[in-house]
Amino acid sequence: MPVPQARAPPSLQVARWIPTPPERRHLNAQERLSLLFAHCPELAHVHEPVREFAAMLDQHDATELAGWLEKPANCGHPTLGCLAKGIREDQNAVVQGTTTAYGSGMSEGRVTDVKTPETDHGWPRQCPALTGNASS
Repeated sequence: MPVPQARAPPSLQVARWIPTPPERRHLNAQERLSLLFAHCPELAHVHEPVREFAAMLDQHDATELAGWLEKPANCGHPTLGCLAKGIREDQNAVVQGTTTAYGSGMSEGRVTDVKTPETDHGWPRQCPALTGNASS
C-alpha cells in the first residue's frame, strides 16, 4: 500500500516562515521548511537574503543595507534582483523606514478610502442644490 505524501504548506504560510527568525519558528515549521528547501533549491537559495533583510527590519538597523544589496542583485534570482533595484532607487526612504521605530500603522494605504464628491456615486449630480439647478 503506497504511503500518502504530505501536502505542501500554503504559500502564505511559507511566506510567514521564511522571514521569521529560526529561534522563533515552531519546530514543525522548521522541519517543513527543511523539507521544502530539499525539494526546491531555488527557495533555499533566496531564503538567506530574505532572512537577512527581515533581521535588519526587526532590529531597525540599516547599517548593512548597502552591502546586503549586492547579494540579491547578484544571486541570479530575478525577483530578488528586482527587489534590490527598487530598494536602490529609493534607498534613503528604505533606510528611514527601517531605522524609524514609528510607522503610519493603520493609516498606511488608506488614502484610497477617502471619497471626493465627484467619485461618491455621482452625488453632485443627484443634489440639485449643489449643482445650481435648484429652483428658488
